[in-house]
Amino acid sequence: MATQRLPEGPLTRVAEVLWPADTPERHRLRAASGRSPSPGAERYAAVPSSRRARYLLPLDAPPAVRARLLLHYNHLRTDRRRAQRLAIAALAALGLPRTDRSRLVAEPGPRGGLRELVAEQLGCRADELVLSVGVRPGTGPLAPTVTVVDTRGRPRVFVKVAADPGTRAELEAEHDVLAALAQPRGSGLLVPGPMFRVEWEGALVVGIDPLPLDVRRIGPDELDATLPFLERLVAQHERESLRLVDSPWTARLRAVLSGLPERWAGPLGHALDQAARRHPQPVPHGLRHGDWSCWNMAWSATVGGLAVWDWEYSEPMAPLGLDRCNWHFAFDTSVRGLSPAEATDRLREDARARGDHSRTAELFLLDMAVRRAALGADGEESSAVAADELVTLVRSRR
Repeated sequence: MATQRLPEGPLTRVAEVLWPADTPERHRLRAASGRSPSPGAERYAAVPSSRRARYLLPLDAPPAVRARLLLHYNHLRTDRRRAQRLAIAALAALGLPRTDRSRLVAEPGPRGGLRELVAEQLGCRADELVLSVGVRPGTGPLAPTVTVVDTRGRPRVFVKVAADPGTRAELEAEHDVLAALAQPRGSGLLVPGPMFRVEWEGALVVGIDPLPLDVRRIGPDELDATLPFLERLVAQHERESLRLVDSPWTARLRAVLSGLPERWAGPLGHALDQAARRHPQPVPHGLRHGDWSCWNMAWSATVGGLAVWDWEYSEPMAPLGLDRCNWHFAFDTSVRGLSPAEATDRLREDARARGDHSRTAELFLLDMAVRRAALGADGEESSAVAADELVTLVRSRR
């Protein structure tokens, strides 16, 4: 086993969470050498390389299984990401890559590794499971998602691991929401529920039901087809008309702002005060998904309707309508490449076309600015840039 450290970057950040070290200076995920790994070790290929890793694919699984891991649910992704994974899957099916620079070994700790932990929770042997990891670029805290399949490539569970206080709190909240939103069979709506929740090596580990394999991509123009499912979920939970000054949504934003640098806390706190004064009448409140986007849901014949996932930003009592705004804003900024100002103009146009007012768009913009500022304060550079842009926009639109 080679003893050199992994190169600094996204792969090292993932390794620190999924394969925690005995000391901060050493990781259990290491570059492979000619020596045989110790019992219980897991071998991975970093694709396309350890310095530019985007995926960790299991070398202990047959090439066909590695390819299958990349292709499961690939049709749900955007055209660009789908094409990238198709190309990598084609290489993986041929047994590539083979270079030492991309071959890594994860050594188990004294209590075993993550694979052993998941096997224990599922009631099977560790050698019956195969793990793969997506490596997200960027900075800031993260809660990696691990795809777990059997040795034939059939999905068993999605596993999220959170080690720092912020991501732990988000994962705890997501677990509780998923447990509360469980839908009965035949309801036409699937919210993948938690399979287990366990402490491990100082981290919180949550297993979530895998999606059916027949899920079908939802297009950005299908918002109106998805809204009845959201309305059904909202109707299952408490609803109330609240003034913004009394809203738990407002209280949450204020709590987040209290821990942010003044460059964001000052102007956004003032904007929140202004919004409460401009809209003194009660506003309908209810359950909010928090990231209602076409890439967080899919049609499924198995479900007989809609499957919806990624509830980490949900909250039980928030102004209704924010999810509709998120659908448009997220697609415009993330996929179409529009600026926040352009995306906001489109939100206002959508409101006018429906005979609605712009209050919800204003509240959504505030909410997104606070979210980005919080991520930026935690070290996520792209969110810090977005937060600055949103603060400027909020100031100019007050």
